[in-house]
Amino acid sequence: MPCNGQGAGRPRPARRIVFPGVPAAATPVQPVFPYHSSPYGHAIFSSKFITSVPSASRQTADSPGKVRDHFMTSSQNALTITAVQQYDEIKCQFREVRTMRTARPQLHVITTGQQELETVAAILERCPGALIDALHVREKHRSARELVDWHARLKPLLPHTAVVLNDRLDAALAANADGVQLTGGSLSPAQARRIAPPGMAVGCSVHSAEEAAEAARQGADYVLFGHVFATGSKPGLAPRGLDALAEAAKASPAPLIAIGGIEPERVQSVLAAGAAGIAVLSSVLLHADPAGQIAAFREALDRPRPSAR
Repeated sequence: MPCNGQGAGRPRPARRIVFPGVPAAATPVQPVFPYHSSPYGHAIFSSKFITSVPSASRQTADSPGKVRDHFMTSSQNALTITAVQQYDEIKCQFREVRTMRTARPQLHVITTGQQELETVAAILERCPGALIDALHVREKHRSARELVDWHARLKPLLPHTAVVLNDRLDAALAANADGVQLTGGSLSPAQARRIAPPGMAVGCSVHSAEEAAEAARQGADYVLFGHVFATGSKPGLAPRGLDALAEAAKASPAPLIAIGGIEPERVQSVLAAGAAGIAVLSSVLLHADPAGQIAAFREALDRPRPSAR
């Protein structure tokens, strides 16, 4: 049954959503989260969540573990989540991890395509994962099966971070990834939306204000714009600069993540241009001190935000 309520007479099969690391409560809670539907078949949550939760739902003494399943069913423009945790924690996990719309400026870390899986895993094991909003597995030379293996290895290391697979929606579906990052040769956001489940974030790489606006129109949850500054990963290509970034951010109703040559000292100028966050590759994963770099980027992102250009 489509999310727009057509065919409401037939119950929609429950979709299991697991929120890793969320403390479970002893008493189930059944909040109803109103939503409206986009033309692309994905639920967009309203800001009017339930306002009260039984006090019993806050009890955790009898909890069998920190990871519990949450079951999602929908009927007639209403989404019911049967949960064993008070709704605000569920809302926080769902909105931040599954839809990529966080209140704080986002930090996306992207794999380099130059390292083996165990090398990346060893780096991430030493890094403060809670400071990262999304990890993109961008390994263009690897097969779909290998991408699924990368997700299976890295996701447990980052339970509160969205793990996104680059380009391959089929691999993202097989891995039950938090999202897929579409590129120029991928499906369009509209095509991906018709296939991706409601909880999967769809990002799209763009290079102009027009592309950013179109990606958002087609249902992209966020756009990745670049490259903003000169970078070794794009030799010989002129950077697009802060003015082009500002135009793209203004044109796109979806959050814009800036990429390309961004170092901690450049973060404030990128945010001032209207970006919702940054994405970095070698400046973290190929750095001599990856954990220190992540902390430096997070500190720069969390400073009082300057006014938009």
